[in-house]
Parts: sequence; structure tokens; C-alpha cells
Amino acid sequence: YALGSESRAMEELSEFYARVSGIVSQRPRSAAENSTASAVGSCKDYGHPGAEPGATIVPDCHHAEGCFFCDKFAVHADEQDVRKLASCLHCIGRTTHLSESKEHHEAIYGPVIKRIETILHYVADLSDTKGAMVIRVRAEVEEDGELDPYWARKLDFLIDLGVVRA
Repeated sequence: YALGSESRAMEELSEFYARVSGIVSQRPRSAAENSTASAVGSCKDYGHPGAEPGATIVPDCHHAEGCFFCDKFAVHADEQDVRKLASCLHCIGRTTHLSESKEHHEAIYGPVIKRIETILHYVADLSDTKGAMVIRVRAEVEEDGELDPYWARKLDFLIDLGVVRA
């Protein structure tokens, strides 16, 4: 019994790792690429979301958090997409106080935060150069406020509304 559960756990971990590696593209961006840019990466088939196996959030083309669990979601292992992901994390962190409770926030954003962290760790583990880039971009976002333009506008809007402090 114990061997069965351990082997199943390893199989599930291998499947998860394969899904994450399928999300991250190491190829350079191309103008001819058949994908649509999004706030958190890109989409291989915008408007036709499909749930990946074991998705904890229903894929939705109108909400960024739905992208993370869609089988069409893709991320380039480059500064642009790392900044998008780090900026999304930053904005989630800045809006934690808006949730009804810590449990409510965890239920809604916990899976998204975990997915973003997993993708960023995967990119960082690709090479020393990629690892240094992820560390640098995360610091630029968190410490210097150098967010991706989409997330900067979103945060500015929340600040203007008085929902988040500057």
C-alpha cells in the first residue's frame, strides 16, 4: 500500500512538472508566433479556454487568474514575462487586505500564488543567467516598483480609488 501511494505521488509530481515545463517556452519571442499576449504571459488560443488536468480554478479568458490553469497558457522564459508574473504577485500582495478573511484570500489566490511561484522557480532553475534575471526582476518589482505596464495601471487605478495606499 505504501509503495503504491509513493509511486502515485511520484507520478503526479512528474505529471505536474511536465505541465509546468510545457507552459514555459525557452525559445526567443517571434513576431510570427501564433499567440496572444496577456497580462500574465500569452495564450495559444485566446477565447477557447480549456482546463488542464487537475485545474483548481476554471480557465477564463477574461480574468488573469483563469489563465494559470488553462491548457493554452504559455510563458516565455524572458524578462518581459517574468516581470508580468512578478507584477501580478505584487498586486495580489497589495490587495490582500480587501479579502473578507485570510482564509478567503487563500481560497481565491492561494492556487494562483503557488502557480506563479512554481513557474518563476522553474524559469530560475533553467540556468544561472535565468536565475539571476528572475532575482533581479523580482527585486525591481518589489523594491523599486518597476511593474509591467498593465499591472502598474491596475495598481494606479486601485490607488486612485483609495483602495490601496501608494
